[in-house]
Amino acid sequence: MTNDELIKMLEKTSTPELKKEHVLKCESKFINEVLPEVLKIKKPQKIRKLAIIATGIAIIFLITIGSFTLRNQVGGINIFLSKFGKYIYIIKCNNAIVASVNGENIYLSDVANEYFTKKAIYDYQEKYYKVSSLNSLQDPIDILNELIDQKLIAQYIKKNGKYKIDEVYLNNLISNEKEWFKYKLHSLPESIKLNSVSYKYFIMESKIIRDLFNHSGLSEEEFFEEYILPRLKDNAFIYSLKEGIKDDITAIPVPTDQEINYFIEAEGKGLVTFAKLSYSSLSEAENAKLSFEKGNFSEYTLLDVILQNTGTAPLTNLTFSNFSELPTWLVEAIEEKRNPPYLKIVKNDDSFYLVGIFNFKKPLNISKELAIFLIKQKKIEEESVKILTSLKNKLRKESKIKITNQETIKNLENMN
Repeated sequence: MTNDELIKMLEKTSTPELKKEHVLKCESKFINEVLPEVLKIKKPQKIRKLAIIATGIAIIFLITIGSFTLRNQVGGINIFLSKFGKYIYIIKCNNAIVASVNGENIYLSDVANEYFTKKAIYDYQEKYYKVSSLNSLQDPIDILNELIDQKLIAQYIKKNGKYKIDEVYLNNLISNEKEWFKYKLHSLPESIKLNSVSYKYFIMESKIIRDLFNHSGLSEEEFFEEYILPRLKDNAFIYSLKEGIKDDITAIPVPTDQEINYFIEAEGKGLVTFAKLSYSSLSEAENAKLSFEKGNFSEYTLLDVILQNTGTAPLTNLTFSNFSELPTWLVEAIEEKRNPPYLKIVKNDDSFYLVGIFNFKKPLNISKELAIFLIKQKKIEEESVKILTSLKNKLRKESKIKITNQETIKNLENMN
């Protein structure tokens, strides 16, 4: 999608009277100044001069304090840490109702936030993982349908006396998310160690959250209340209903021996996620390892080097029942008592591999009794999903659902 196409789309779908309902309080001055800046479009001469002056100020500011956190200033230029945060911000400033569920509105920004956050994670997976490891990316229409279902479930629980929201679950969600929200806005404390995949997800989400917060004009508490809390409540409504449905399920057949044996074999498998570089001598491998380990989260440097040298996704996932199923050099690289990620040098024939271990789960010895219990829990889960799906379909037929601007929603896929 070109800049002009994006602007026309926003102009066509923008609903000025909704400004007060926006999560982000976007002023018209920022629509005139920030929007042209982030989209790099032609501006009136006066604004171009302001932009040049402000750009110079911003550069000096960044050099001086070494920070990318710049709050909204009238006449200033806003710094974005990620393209996805920029897109969501622009859409929120030109928001539009894309659906209504029994009078409750869903906005384009609601869909955009979910879609672009998932897309950021998907783009990372697509870059570093083998294709077979990828989960498919939901399209924006699917996400809209999820948001509609969330509204329906929340409305149903509020009206239905049988099922109530699990306040303990919701309070735990809020408490945990508030803590992570603080980390995303500031920094992760030294005491918290994440594996490589979780850390990368944390960084991507942090950039999007910081973009939205830095341009919101809200306090941290206000931002959390208006932007994050509604989604947590939607999550809690669905969880509460699902747990209530599970409690009503009593007739679950006893698993067959064939089911038990299949479950033990499938669920008991170990998993290792790794990447490797090959060197002709031990000294070369040792120098490379030392070089990688000089920086924090050095495994990303390893992945980027492999990607640059081979042009293929560097991470591989292998499942196994016994270590004998894995290559000998990989078994030597695995240290069961060590938490990933870490680097290890191993010899293979005439070469030396620098192996990055990113995830490891050893095979489990699942007893028959545990297998029976877990199979029953799985069947209860599957049955609850069927009942919940049936309920959603029933609620959709009974409810007043209006979807507008469907083409605009689909166009989110073109914003790359």
